[in-house]
Amino acid sequence: MLNNKFMLIIIVILFAFSLLVGGDLPFFLLYFFVSIFILSLIEIFYFKRCVNVNLISNKATLYAGDKIEISYEIFNKAKFSIPYVEVEDLFENKLTNKSSKPIIYSMEPKQTLSKKTIISVKRRGRYDLSEIKINLMDSLGIFKFTKLTSQNASIIVYPTYRKLESFKIYAGLSAGELLAFDKISENRNRINGIRKYVVGDPIKSIHWKLSAKKDTLITKEYENRKDTSVFIILDSLQSKFINDFEFHLEDLQVEIASSITEYCLSHEIEVALFYEAKSENVIIQGKNIHEFNPFRDKLAVYEPNGVFEFNYNIAFIDQYLYKFSTIIYVTTYLSKSDAKELLTLKMNGFNPIILLITDVENKSLKFDYYYVDKLRLQSMTIYELDYNSDIVKKLEAQYER
Repeated sequence: MLNNKFMLIIIVILFAFSLLVGGDLPFFLLYFFVSIFILSLIEIFYFKRCVNVNLISNKATLYAGDKIEISYEIFNKAKFSIPYVEVEDLFENKLTNKSSKPIIYSMEPKQTLSKKTIISVKRRGRYDLSEIKINLMDSLGIFKFTKLTSQNASIIVYPTYRKLESFKIYAGLSAGELLAFDKISENRNRINGIRKYVVGDPIKSIHWKLSAKKDTLITKEYENRKDTSVFIILDSLQSKFINDFEFHLEDLQVEIASSITEYCLSHEIEVALFYEAKSENVIIQGKNIHEFNPFRDKLAVYEPNGVFEFNYNIAFIDQYLYKFSTIIYVTTYLSKSDAKELLTLKMNGFNPIILLITDVENKSLKFDYYYVDKLRLQSMTIYELDYNSDIVKKLEAQYER
């Protein structure tokens, strides 16, 4: 709070000199400097009470990569001028991951200062809108007081997700039915409706009789099979992200999970998401696109800070798994125990899909292919996705690698 220590040193010296030597002049100087010191202290507290800050945002929610307009107003209610007002926008620093220089103003009585800026949001997360720091100084620069805005408001930046046209999902295995890929989540014995043909629709879904009558291709839409479910597991073991300094791996994890979740919910496929947050288990479930928001909220603030291995997590989520569920495991590294657990799941009738993520450019992690190749020999579905790869193309591919 004390900005100029020289004034305090003068007062201490004058106090000692007055006691030792005495005389009118030393005491006059002492009282003079003490009076200035006290008046400056009163002035800085007065300025603190008279300065109000209001921060305004044009959006409450947005996605990483979006632009947001932030404006703030500083109002001086005092009847005197404030010689020094330094504004440091901590909120902008967090959103852009860059430090901006403080802006210095001097304010007239009853004056309002405003500033508007457009920021490109770099990362997902929840950000406190109240984080603007105001530094005030008295007229002589003796005291400097820091005031933080006290608004109770925040914005949430959702992770980006990719719109998938298709994704390989296994269906449950009921009596008399065979396991297939791609459109297996559809029950071809139950037609849900018809629509115009779209490039990419299977030929066998075309309603040929109706197409001949309408003179245009018509496609049959089928109901989703009720025994189809997807369980997404994010490997949040903290030790696996130790070299992820740029947060590329965890952001890729979130983008993949968001994209697959949106795809499942859009097709009314039951989906659940699991990860560990500081030894606490987090699980979200949904069946249609209207239940997407809880997934987005959790993934926006997701951090890989788990402490337990994959086998421990499986022991917990076993109660939520349906027989023949598709289990999607998103990880940066496949250990021996991971491979063993995944193989056990397959042997027990589940359908595991492994998504291995990397950040080759930043050399965050390079996984060992030994266990990857072992699982491929057991017909395990494995995708490899790099931070700089086209994840839509990778996830929509009929066959991995």
